[in-house]
Amino acid sequence: IDSPVNQPKHHIIFKQEATRLMGKADPANFNQAIMELGALICRPKNPDCKHCPIRQNCFVFLHNRTDQFPKRVKSKPVPTYKIAVGIVRHNNKMLITRRKPEGLLGGLWEFPGGKLNKGENTQAGCIREIYEETRIKVKVDSYITQVKHAYTHFKIVMDIFYCGYISGDVQLNGPVDFKWIKLTDINNFAFPKANLKFIPLLED
Repeated sequence: IDSPVNQPKHHIIFKQEATRLMGKADPANFNQAIMELGALICRPKNPDCKHCPIRQNCFVFLHNRTDQFPKRVKSKPVPTYKIAVGIVRHNNKMLITRRKPEGLLGGLWEFPGGKLNKGENTQAGCIREIYEETRIKVKVDSYITQVKHAYTHFKIVMDIFYCGYISGDVQLNGPVDFKWIKLTDINNFAFPKANLKFIPLLED
């Protein structure tokens, strides 16, 4: 079977063939035998064909193609993005912004920040991202923690900083809303899971 075994859309092909081969009289033993064969003999790498009880009925063995099966497609490496996020504090409140309703994590609230440029320092990237998103100037006061989080098609490594407000009025570029909130009110807003990993560490 030339269909890749690691693509879900092809699983039905293998299921249909296994169902065809399965003896109706004793399906339980058949299933157990197939699992044992796969675990001990017909391994994806270095199959032990010498001791295989059905090698004379095996197309792959008879045609000397054991190195070609099972077919698999190579998965693309999952990219990892470095993120810097700032907890901007001003007048005993913190700045949060709301994502656009469409797209990944649509409509959720978060702390401002974003992807670092190649070779960019995390603190500099944090200041830049906050300014680009909100048009306010901040300074980095202290480091809080690092959070790692995996999404379906990518991973992030996020550094979180306390930032002090310097100047400017919030003018959004990307987010659709913002609020200055007290830490005691944070549970009134829905945040992405990555943010929830560090929120318990925040202090007034």
